[in-house]
Amino acid sequence: MTAEGKEFRKYCDKVHQFADEIILDRRRSINAQTEEEHAEKKRHLDFLDILITARDDADLGLTNTEIREEIDTFLFAGHDTTASAISWCLYSLGVYPCVQDAVRDEINALIPASYV
Repeated sequence: MTAEGKEFRKYCDKVHQFADEIILDRRRSINAQTEEEHAEKKRHLDFLDILITARDDADLGLTNTEIREEIDTFLFAGHDTTASAISWCLYSLGVYPCVQDAVRDEINALIPASYV
């Protein structure tokens, strides 16, 4: 109920609204495809397409909220994994100065000095 909490909720709602618009747009796009177009595109489905077209044994699909929650899980899990990997890499470079020197030398050999 704090001001910060209300601001956080407002921004979460904006992000959810944006995601919902993307899901609805993609759903409309998939529904507008002919059977031939759908069969052709099946080879190139992305994660959102798979979630939208998935059906259970009762032939029920996921709701837009369920799709958004699945996408949120993948996005945040990916960010957490990436952050952990970068942190571990930086820690390891700090612990092993000889490896840090080798990495620096390789970067310097690959990237022109004008970019540094």
